[in-house]
Amino acid sequence: MIGIGYGTASGLGCRALEESEKAGNVPLDVYVSVPVTLRLGNFDLREVTVNVHCRLVVDSLSPKKKLVIKSAKYKLNVEF
Repeated sequence: MIGIGYGTASGLGCRALEESEKAGNVPLDVYVSVPVTLRLGNFDLREVTVNVHCRLVVDSLSPKKKLVIKSAKYKLNVEF
């Protein structure tokens, strides 16, 4: 499961997104949850879930422009 979020769906959130993009600092929260099977040789040991939360600041969300990541912070959690 992957989720990407920014603000709210209201007009207020859209205006804030436009202002952030004009300033060149668009904040994004990216959540990723992936099941991973641990293996030892040919033996499957167990399945764990890896959760990653990335807080990114990018310069723009334009499809015509290459995305530049200005800053990134990551949190990792493994569920056994």
